[in-house]
Amino acid sequence: AVHELMARRADDVDGALARRACVFETALAAYRTRRWDDAIALLEATAPDDAVAATLLKRCRALRATPPGPEWEAVYEATSK
Repeated sequence: AVHELMARRADDVDGALARRACVFETALAAYRTRRWDDAIALLEATAPDDAVAATLLKRCRALRATPPGPEWEAVYEATSK
């Protein structure tokens, strides 16, 4: 698992970061279950302000265009640095 530090809980006074984390968690679940369209729809709203969401969005679009085989286990394999 990879964790991203977003902010201190006390600094999220309006709950916007908590909502964003919830949206990302839902999008990640969609990604892991090959529901690319669902993940893309969720990520498009947050990607402009979130580099991690933008990265996952790019991966979802690529996987939708070229779906992985049945052996895929939702693991991303980097092919370059």
